[in-house]
Amino acid sequence: MYRKPTENFQYLHRTSSHPDSVFKGLIKGETLRIVRNCSDKKTQEEETAFFHEKLTRRGYNPTTLKSISQEILNTSRENLLQHTGRKSKKDLTPPLVMVTKFHPAIRKLSRTIRKHWKHTQNDPECQALFKNLPMIAYKREKNLGDFIISSKLRG
Repeated sequence: MYRKPTENFQYLHRTSSHPDSVFKGLIKGETLRIVRNCSDKKTQEEETAFFHEKLTRRGYNPTTLKSISQEILNTSRENLLQHTGRKSKKDLTPPLVMVTKFHPAIRKLSRTIRKHWKHTQNDPECQALFKNLPMIAYKREKNLGDFIISSKLRG
């Protein structure tokens, strides 16, 4: 598998304040890319082990890495190379998105909304307005760099 000579493997550190789904998506996505790009099973295993080593250095649990990757590795490459079955653009309706600032204390927000969603569907007005579960989107807080840049632009 080709790697640019300048590749630094600067994957997201596991201790960063991101939802667990971001870390899981990173692992699944990269494993999927490896399996799609490598036709040889041995190369797939070597590349996956190399990827896991890089993530372990970034604070990821090796057992978790293996369990998440196994789902992709146990799927036939032919199935992974098939069309994903996405709907055409005209069939897509925009999702309901709930935007909020991320904070580690609200990691279970999505789970709580799913758990109590049935209560919104009991009300006919809510049922008409909210046909599908909302997608949770987290807005980034301003960081020190943002404050420094904005103060330089003002003064």
